[in-house]
Amino acid sequence: MGEIEKDLKEESTSSEVSTEQKSSKSKKGKGCIIILLVLLTLVLLLVGAIYLGYRKITKAMEPVDLEVEYTEQDYKDIMKELGVDIDGSLLCVDCTTPSFSDPNEVEATITNAQASAAFEYINQHMSVAQVSGTQIKMGEGEAELSTTLTFRERTLPIYMVGTLSKRTENSLNGEISVLKVGAFNIPAPTIPYIKDALLSVANKKLSSAGDTLRIDSINITPKGVDFKGLLPTKAE
Repeated sequence: MGEIEKDLKEESTSSEVSTEQKSSKSKKGKGCIIILLVLLTLVLLLVGAIYLGYRKITKAMEPVDLEVEYTEQDYKDIMKELGVDIDGSLLCVDCTTPSFSDPNEVEATITNAQASAAFEYINQHMSVAQVSGTQIKMGEGEAELSTTLTFRERTLPIYMVGTLSKRTENSLNGEISVLKVGAFNIPAPTIPYIKDALLSVANKKLSSAGDTLRIDSINITPKGVDFKGLLPTKAE
């Protein structure tokens, strides 16, 4: 009887050890699964964060859409309306200043589409940089400009809000209230320097027209830019 009891105890102990080992293996297996799930979740979160960050950066580098549509015909129409027969390659920002002639009295309203087309097609002749996708939208006393500037193989979306007014009969004044490059706002203290540089270039072009140019009035309204004065119609 003693030996039988001893054998039964050993079998019971062996069974308990086996059960504990199975339980331990089961717990370890569950632990591994939990760790894998945690790691997988972290990877998914990381991928999601990278994707969202990429989308945000990509979206920030897209130009602002002012919903102004136009074609080259709008450019031709405004030139015809103003009576100007001058090739765009003579009018761009960094083009060599030509000799202007044959002034003509003008009173016209330049629409969003016409202003956008004129800026776009005239400045295609720039050599220092290139612009594309230009949109200009007029408001009450101010205008918005959105364009893409390519300079030294870097493409930057530009957005600007500003005013334009007559300073003298052959020069303009203006202010910039908002200036952004992509999602980056140009600091307010820097804007006046940029404004002065832009006005300097524009007014130098205007003054080169001499007595063939006279600004009587220029006003920005939701309908467009109202201009009255004298403009040269020829250049060479």
